[in-house]
Amino acid sequence: MTMPTDEYDGYTNLAFTTKNNRTIVDEMYYEGQARVSARMPLNNEDTLCYFLIAMGGGLTEGETYMTKIKLDPNSRVILSTQAPTYIFKCENHHTTTQYTDIKLAKNSILEYVPDDVIPYRDAKYDQVNTVHMAKGSTLIYTDGVTAGWSPDGKLFQYTDVHMRLQIYYDGSLVYNDNLILDPQMYELADLGLFESSENYTSLVAVDERIDEDFVHAMQQAMQDKVHMNMGVSKLEGPALVMRVLGPDLNHNKEAILYGVNYLRDKLLASPRLELRKDATTFQNNYLM
Repeated sequence: MTMPTDEYDGYTNLAFTTKNNRTIVDEMYYEGQARVSARMPLNNEDTLCYFLIAMGGGLTEGETYMTKIKLDPNSRVILSTQAPTYIFKCENHHTTTQYTDIKLAKNSILEYVPDDVIPYRDAKYDQVNTVHMAKGSTLIYTDGVTAGWSPDGKLFQYTDVHMRLQIYYDGSLVYNDNLILDPQMYELADLGLFESSENYTSLVAVDERIDEDFVHAMQQAMQDKVHMNMGVSKLEGPALVMRVLGPDLNHNKEAILYGVNYLRDKLLASPRLELRKDATTFQNNYLM
């Protein structure tokens, strides 16, 4: 039998089911440079929560990671990362790759809220995420990428970043995002791209209750609260996407978490999400 580490440098397989009306871990397996935290206790709720961890603090050149997540009917879980996903320099032009495969059964709920991707100078990164949802399941998904890190402090010094996300609901494709960032070819800070911003973050939600009226209400709530370059749009099917262009990782995170918490309140009747990570107090008016 071929073990996952023969193909991947880091492999994670997580499966959740229910027992006595509570979500429990059905399978937790990881190999190589991938780890999963112990259960993370939350301040305001008893929802099962885990952090995905990359050993070594980030992903190195040429590595390939696979993460598989499966939720059985009626199960619910929150998954995040311990820290941003750092993509270290790829001086030999070998791409670092992350695959994520998610399957949600009927009436399951997944909140997948990882920290942003931070590509280092010369980094090459390819991310391929696929979600298959049964009718009646719920997904709250966030993703983001920064302007990167370089020893000289200059922005967009990575080689290229390619981030793909496909979401299928009840067998139909409801979201197909294909983000290609190539600072070698384009000035990413220009108008029509990052528009002088340094961070791009998105939030996607899929739930049967999301319709035009729901989206209009969320648009108004976000406009009243988030004073950044932001938009909320209806997708095909019962889904929406919120996108934010902002000045830095922390401001974007605050804006996206405001959207997450709006969805948690309206769709899940859940309190504000508290992942017990370090928070930054802002002294400006990006969030009012």
